[in-house]
Amino acid sequence: MRSDAKIRRERIIDAACDLLRTTPESLVTLESVAARADVGIATLYRNFPTRSDLDVACGLRLLSILGERIEKTRTLIDADPKTHWDHFVWGLLDYGVGPLVNAITAEHWHNDPELAAKREETIEAFQSVLDKAAPAGLVPQGLDPLDFAAEVFVVTRPLDGKLVQHAPGVQRRLLGRLLTAWRCESEHELAGLSDAAV
Repeated sequence: MRSDAKIRRERIIDAACDLLRTTPESLVTLESVAARADVGIATLYRNFPTRSDLDVACGLRLLSILGERIEKTRTLIDADPKTHWDHFVWGLLDYGVGPLVNAITAEHWHNDPELAAKREETIEAFQSVLDKAAPAGLVPQGLDPLDFAAEVFVVTRPLDGKLVQHAPGVQRRLLGRLLTAWRCESEHELAGLSDAAV
């Protein structure tokens, strides 16, 4: 692929990821992606013949970014579990990872070996972070990566503009309550373990 064609392809992926992170998915059209990337719709279709092709490319990009955040958290969490766990979770909201739901739960990853491998690599890496967060009382023992994704990504999905106007800050409040709920559930588990040991 020529360097200018590669740059255009990357611009399209960047534009699609940016729109998906900040706009409800139903409002993200291929035309809006092309306009954001400053390319013609024909150029977009040359690079991504179907919406599914673009979703896979975005999934790979977002999983790579998430993987970097997971690795950083994994290396730091032992020093101060609460601070680094909270920083990781709040960072998901601030970055806007709602579109990752498509990459890790939709049918796309079944049909694309690269995306399937990246998905499994990310899940495995994140499990190692959860394995450090649970004994620190930050999450319940049984919380696995896909349950975490379902809970966090529902809360962090881009919201309709009317809802944001009516309830600004609702996602921050909900994510704060989710962090608290995980800790309470973990405290109950830990209390049950110590009661059983007596």
